[in-house]
Amino acid sequence: MTDKPYRCFTGKLIANATVTTSRWFESWQQQFQQTDLAVTLSSEQANALARLLPLLMCGEQSAQLVFNQTLEQCQADSETGIYQQLAEIEADEQFHDLALQQVFAQLPTPEGLSRITRRAQLFFCRLNQTKSKQEHFARIRHLDACVTIIMSAMAASALGPQHVISQLFQHIQKDEARHVKISSQYVRLLGGDNKTILAEAQMIKRELVNLLSSEKTAFETLGVDSQQLFARILK
Repeated sequence: MTDKPYRCFTGKLIANATVTTSRWFESWQQQFQQTDLAVTLSSEQANALARLLPLLMCGEQSAQLVFNQTLEQCQADSETGIYQQLAEIEADEQFHDLALQQVFAQLPTPEGLSRITRRAQLFFCRLNQTKSKQEHFARIRHLDACVTIIMSAMAASALGPQHVISQLFQHIQKDEARHVKISSQYVRLLGGDNKTILAEAQMIKRELVNLLSSEKTAFETLGVDSQQLFARILK
């Protein structure tokens, strides 16, 4: 356990999160504060979650930085039609990160945390290396779609649907499904089309499965069939 926030990326995080209130965060947080994870999780489950949550938090923090930068560019370019939606995504990512941080702080520190972090950093750095904003947001769109699949599997884990952590995964899944639609709209606003979106699909899916494959045992410990999950992502 640690009181120090987990940071995968440094930089300016969240300038615009106050534009909206979370649809679920406060009620979830109250429930979490009343939950003793030492009672509701086995040591094996706690260790498995401790290995998987850094991958999720790296994604949330990377997204915060991307959307913060994009919002600043939107203001400069007067792309006001979608500005509010992008700002809401940035805020959602902050709430996801805050919730995951609270869970992670109650878990044992995983062995090899620096290696887990480094693998995630490399994945998200490659994600951000594109020739255009259209390509970048096409990748983000596919990543968000993959996250909905992952969260669906995690919410249906051996923890049970009523566990406070499973409910967090359900909330993230719903938010990310909405993000997929907004990112698709933004790609088209930038001049892209379905071809632009489809062109980025396989690379993102393949690289993501490669990242997650390093933690197959953690998924299996939680009762998530990793082979089935990876097949769904690659489909």
